[in-house]
Amino acid sequence: MSSNQPRLAAISASSVQAWPGTLGAERTWPDWVGRVTDALKRARPSAMQLLAAVALALLGIATTAQFLTLSALPATPANDLAMHAMMVEGLLEGFRSGQWLPRLLSAPGHIPDIPVFQYYGFMTGLIGLPGVLLGLSPFTALMAGLTVARVVGLGGVYLVARLLGGNRSVAVLAAAAYALTPYLISNLYGRVDVAESLAHCELPFLVLGLVLALKGRPAAGAAVIAGTVACLALTHPIFLLYGAVALAVLTPVAGSGRGWFAATAGGGI
Repeated sequence: MSSNQPRLAAISASSVQAWPGTLGAERTWPDWVGRVTDALKRARPSAMQLLAAVALALLGIATTAQFLTLSALPATPANDLAMHAMMVEGLLEGFRSGQWLPRLLSAPGHIPDIPVFQYYGFMTGLIGLPGVLLGLSPFTALMAGLTVARVVGLGGVYLVARLLGGNRSVAVLAAAAYALTPYLISNLYGRVDVAESLAHCELPFLVLGLVLALKGRPAAGAAVIAGTVACLALTHPIFLLYGAVALAVLTPVAGSGRGWFAATAGGGI
């Protein structure tokens, strides 16, 4: 036996773990298999977490349900909804023609030199893009995308409430209160402004970033706020100002460590 064989055997033995086999044989698996299995077990959601997720999904669907049941594009004030659906179709045509970076697009009824994308960004078209690629009409794809965005936004409110110490029931109640805010309802069903409704879905994540920073996680908070600001920039320029305010507030918070809000909520998300 060569002098290297014992060392190689030791290395081989340390890199695998035993696994019971059949007929008295022993099967071995690499260590990473056990680590991945353990991580999956830890990440498996509890029944209460699944129940909270279902509640948030139902809230999001309930607040956009009327639009989801329509098969034709309805008439709306200032024809805003038709314009937003056109943005979905315009973005699709741009992608199909190889324009991977969206170009400016003018809408009928507007001054020709003021392109729609310059004011709203292209997030409105982007949320409908998966639906139209799957064969949905631009209007249906737009409202389906808005519903998904609404559920994600309510998830942001839920996370803020949990980080502030609320239990799951309180966090779901907070999300419901936000979803049923009169302005959020009237903005969608009265003004039918999809871009603003999308911005309402993104705003909770500015608060989430600030709460993370206040709880001693400034890097995570800054990342969440930066991502939200990027989304707001593509969604609505006025709501983007809220992101600028959040970044201004984050700066002293990040520099003061945990600050005055150091207590952390118990339990899991």
